Formats: sequence, C-alpha cells, structure tokens
Amino acid sequence: MNIRYYFQNVNEDCKNGVENFFSEKKIAQIERLLQQNEHQIGQLNIRVEYFEKHNAFSVKAELAFGKKVLFGEEQSHDVKRAVTLAVKRLLTQLKK
Repeated sequence: MNIRYYFQNVNEDCKNGVENFFSEKKIAQIERLLQQNEHQIGQLNIRVEYFEKHNAFSVKAELAFGKKVLFGEEQSHDVKRAVTLAVKRLLTQLKK
C-alpha cells in the first residue's frame, strides 16, 4: 500500500509526529482489514491542515483500492485525535 502525506501550514515537528503516529499505530489497523491483493494496489492519502485562526487541525484520509474509494474527515484541536477519528471512519467503511 502506498501512503502519501500532504501537509499545509504545519511545522516540521508536527509532520514528523503525524507520520510516526500513523505508521506505528494506524497502518496495521487498516492493513488487517484489507485483503492480500488490495494491499498491493491500495493508495492511502493523508492530508493534514492547520488553521491558525481557530487553533485547530483538519485531517482527511482517503483510501483508494480497485474501484472503491473510502473517505474519512475530522477536525480537532489535537492532531492525534483528528487522525484517530478520521482513520476510525475509514475502518468503519472497510468493515462494511
């Protein structure tokens, strides 16, 4: 599975933290639900944007494999919470 990260208005510490948190905790959850052939053709895009005015993060997770595209989006003041909830939405869709 290919994973791409896109960041907007995010500092380097936050970028590294999101990449490490996602690779250590969340990728295994997603891969567990994908079938073997879907691992090879899957594309996962993670977009993290920081809104300075509201002191909040927006995380969008998009998983494309085959003809299916699953999407999860969440906003929070804590970037890890936003990532967790966005991935939780993806996992819910994968289970169905």
